[in-house]
Amino acid sequence: MKNKPIDKFKCSWLESNPKFTKNSLLIKNYQVMQKWEDDYMKELASVVTLKGGDVLEVGFGLGISAGYIQNSRRVHRHTIIEAHPQVVKYAISLFNKQLRSGRMNILQGFWEDILLYFKDKQFDGILFDTSPITKEKLFFHYFPFFKEAHRLLKKGEIGV
Repeated sequence: MKNKPIDKFKCSWLESNPKFTKNSLLIKNYQVMQKWEDDYMKELASVVTLKGGDVLEVGFGLGISAGYIQNSRRVHRHTIIEAHPQVVKYAISLFNKQLRSGRMNILQGFWEDILLYFKDKQFDGILFDTSPITKEKLFFHYFPFFKEAHRLLKKGEIGV
């Protein structure tokens, strides 16, 4: 089996230093997440947790939606995929207790690589909120995810 070619854009993204401020997360001078998105993230989390069970969150950012998902008593297990190692480190610092209890799991890597390891119909809800890593993918980076979401969601469940 051949190794996958190294994606220079992914490498550049991973090697950059994110800038966390009180109100935002910037990676490569790109606004990944801002605090003003709080109400929006709260609403997305309320929709994705409606049926409880196992929830997949793709993209962590500042952890706003992760906090709301964790607040739902209906959620049994919350899996997060986050590509940037320093954002993962930040996530671990925020949710150490939930990680230790096993209610939350954080997988480091790009969703395109990690989703291959999940079973079909594994999740009751999916929240997809990632950042494009190139300007060319700015408005279309989420299209390839739709097929995977269909595969991963249990029949009749929720993806946002």
